[in-house]
Amino acid sequence: MNPLHVFAVASRHQTFTAAARELGVTQVAVSRQISVLEDYINTELFVRSARSVKLTETGQALSQEITPLFEDLNGVMRNLMTKEREQTIDLRVYPTLSYYWLLPKLKGFNSQYSDYTIRMDTLVKPLDFRGTKLDVAIQLGHGDWSNSKARKLFPAEIDMLCSPAYAQEFDLFDNPDNFRFTTLLQSRYRRRDWQDWIDNCKVNNVPKAEVEYKSSILTYGAVREGLGLAIGELNTLKAQIDQGVFVRPFNQSVEKDTAYWVVWPTFKSTAPKVKYFIDWLLRTCGQQPEFFK
Repeated sequence: MNPLHVFAVASRHQTFTAAARELGVTQVAVSRQISVLEDYINTELFVRSARSVKLTETGQALSQEITPLFEDLNGVMRNLMTKEREQTIDLRVYPTLSYYWLLPKLKGFNSQYSDYTIRMDTLVKPLDFRGTKLDVAIQLGHGDWSNSKARKLFPAEIDMLCSPAYAQEFDLFDNPDNFRFTTLLQSRYRRRDWQDWIDNCKVNNVPKAEVEYKSSILTYGAVREGLGLAIGELNTLKAQIDQGVFVRPFNQSVEKDTAYWVVWPTFKSTAPKVKYFIDWLLRTCGQQPEFFK
């Protein structure tokens, strides 16, 4: 803590208890900082009694000089924080989706809306806007989040992927039966994807070798390095597939019963900055805008 700042707050309240409450510290901590300042200038600033404190003449003079300075400084900081908040869009998005899909597209948003900044929250947890600073989210589900409105961006469509070198090593394009000799790469929180794909495509001779990774980003990284096969979301990884980083030896896609949605709260008004971002997302995904048509 800054002893001068503590003194300014304490002199305004005329009590260490109230000053401690405003600063979020103990009364003892406030008293200690005042003592540090008094020792530094070798002058008593407060007369202390058993139940109260009172500014000395020197304390009153110092308070009149520095209190307005701190009030001005606090005003400047509030204005800066307000401006930063007005220009920032707080978005929750999955780490994998942000890395492979959103980040490569954000330059388009930034060039169109240069005044705004996207601040990403990549927590993977049930979405609840209450008690957060979130403005908007991109979530996988059925579009039924509480106290929210949602618009569908694209379906969750999956297929088996690997690197070109891995496909060549096991001759997967010409000999699909070699699938049984490969290694399955699993993402811890997406284990169901493999079973969904195998069941829908009626694939036999499933490999026994399997490696699990903690996240989809790590799983796709392992695929890129030729460590095995993984189930990938085609819309999320479209750029990598188009560039030939990943290939689809079986070319059998499965559309799941979930989709990716842009979601925003309905219990508060939607700021223009959020409307711009939502409409940009929808247009990017080939959908009609929600707000500015």
